[in-house]
Amino acid sequence: MDDYPHSASKRHAASGYFHSVLSRDQLLHSEAAYFKNLEQNIMRLRRTKIICTVTEKTFDYENLKMMYLAGMNVLRLNMAYASHEDLVAVLANKNRLEKDLSCFIPLILDLKGSTLRIGRLGSTVLLKKGQEFRFSTDQHIIGDENIVAIDENEDLENIQPGDKLMIDYGQISFTVIKREKLSETLRHLRTLEPERYESGFQRNDKPKVLPEEAKGSAHDLNKLESEGAEEEHQRLRKASGKSISSSGSFNNLAALGEKPNKYKDALLKEKQRQKEKTTIVCQVDMDCMLHSRKPIFIYSTQEMAGRSSGKDTFEMIVDDAQEDDEETTILTPKDIKDINIALKMETDCIAVSDVRSAKDILEVKHLLGNRRNEIRILAKLQNRESIQNYTEIISAADGIMISRNYLGLHMPVETLYLKEREIIEKCHELYKPVFIVGQILDNMITSCIPKFNEIHDIANLITAGADGLTLVSECTIGHFVKESIETLSRICVEVESKIKMDILKAVEPSKKMIAMTIAKCCVDAVKAVNASLLICFTQTGSTALQLSKLKPTCPILAIVKSENIARRVNFLSSVIAIKFGALFGGEGLIERALTYAREKGLVRSGEYVVATIGGTEGVSGQTNGMKILQVESANA
Repeated sequence: MDDYPHSASKRHAASGYFHSVLSRDQLLHSEAAYFKNLEQNIMRLRRTKIICTVTEKTFDYENLKMMYLAGMNVLRLNMAYASHEDLVAVLANKNRLEKDLSCFIPLILDLKGSTLRIGRLGSTVLLKKGQEFRFSTDQHIIGDENIVAIDENEDLENIQPGDKLMIDYGQISFTVIKREKLSETLRHLRTLEPERYESGFQRNDKPKVLPEEAKGSAHDLNKLESEGAEEEHQRLRKASGKSISSSGSFNNLAALGEKPNKYKDALLKEKQRQKEKTTIVCQVDMDCMLHSRKPIFIYSTQEMAGRSSGKDTFEMIVDDAQEDDEETTILTPKDIKDINIALKMETDCIAVSDVRSAKDILEVKHLLGNRRNEIRILAKLQNRESIQNYTEIISAADGIMISRNYLGLHMPVETLYLKEREIIEKCHELYKPVFIVGQILDNMITSCIPKFNEIHDIANLITAGADGLTLVSECTIGHFVKESIETLSRICVEVESKIKMDILKAVEPSKKMIAMTIAKCCVDAVKAVNASLLICFTQTGSTALQLSKLKPTCPILAIVKSENIARRVNFLSSVIAIKFGALFGGEGLIERALTYAREKGLVRSGEYVVATIGGTEGVSGQTNGMKILQVESANA
């Protein structure tokens, strides 16, 4: 019997109508039936986690519920195009969803970093090859087919006629013609379309209104930002090594002292740039569709004294401007404010952009203060420096995100595949989760089906042992959000059910030698008895992490004592978290876990379960044994 029968296709083939195909609805029905059978009989849990990026247009309650039911495991909010009000709304909707569905959904707060981005567009615009298009440093302009806002950055001062502006990771390009004042831009556009620009540019000056779900929340954003000002100022002083007094006002920059201060310098430069509004006039190089908030990269085609060394290729100004010295920081003023608000709210994880070395990760952890053990720090590898220093970055961070869109612009493309595999292997070696960001199912942004090369790429990533895959444009601007998540979930389950995962190398001796040895014994026991479930009791999530990185062939049920730890371990591949409260009770805890597993269909009567046990109950770091149990009938 065929694994995947298509009776309609067989009938058409028998009749000679080889050009006939199933409708998409029929095909989806067949796929769903096959997937359900596979999930129930072969793999009852998808190991690879799916991370979905949301925006203000997609983070309402109904959309979040739809994405979760389709297969989403983790939420990601990119602060490059989100405000603190957006974060409040996301948390309110997420908390409501967790309560309604009795689940734990981690949230990643992705810092904007120094990457330039275009601003907001009124709607997606179509640009024609050869037309003029303008980029303005006025952040309040709502863009159209003639102009869009762009982040203010000192790199813009180096732009010369003939340079290239690349948007959407090189998919769209513009050639710089000249620079002009914003007032000149307005006069020019009024001659083209007097009615549209008679009263000036369309502006985004209205304050955001929180949704109903957020209005009743305990979070009062204004109060949080006000209360956080003094704490933020103290963290900046501490991080900069200052021992001075101040009024506590974040805006009182003089209070930070006269000595060199990288945070103060960044804020002063930001305020100076805000006073000088200019426009860059460009020519569109190709017909294209332009979307809001896309990253923009500056390439210089001019020979740069002391830098080009006779090279004929483009030089990226952004890279050259990033000098690695002790008085520079990768954190922008916006990043610092976002970290401050993240500390005040229920943020599980912060992803740090533009990381260049382990020092950048340690700097962020230092800013977190005594909360550094509660909030996970992920390092985004997205530039040449991060790839050169990836071993030390992996060691310093709690996890890694490989941003493939960015790396394709910063590195020779022929080196990317092998370098990606190296990084994934190093993450396994150091027991750190690794997530892939970008270019997962790009074809499904506008199509209801993926391309074969995307399916092949996903299979390669799963085989290599990636812990999670991140959907970005598929969920933010895509027309097939639900279908994208469901398709990715089906591909993951199919691949995981057919491959053998034998990734981790021999564990090196360390302080955690006993726990790691027990973890390896548990995974070996799962294979030996063909266990259907692996149960672990974890105070901090470290046992769940060790088991997850060993890639067992069955789900891991992590029993934890708090919601924070539950979300933390739900990042990890193969892990399902359940909160029991205090982890006391010995055999009673295991029986409670088995009862839950039976109710959720994770185990059946007669199947085997492997469980970790600790020497001292309720104390972290005490895992030193394991048990193999056979599930009895619920009526026994």
